[in-house]
Amino acid sequence: MALDPQPGSTSTASGAAVATAREPEDTPSDPAREARMTELRQKYLEGQYTVNPRAVSEKLVKRHLTGK
Repeated sequence: MALDPQPGSTSTASGAAVATAREPEDTPSDPAREARMTELRQKYLEGQYTVNPRAVSEKLVKRHLTGK
């Protein structure tokens, strides 16, 4: 996954962008997924997780190029 646990990390500068991200309106809601996203969002904002930008970009490019 694209999230790496980083104990003691204080990278909350971009946390606001993550906290306000929304799914497109036409995406069906999955309560389990929503709960997990809320949990990860909170941990990210508290500095318990950081996002690995290389892993995220690799997954985005792969999905874009493969259509998956």
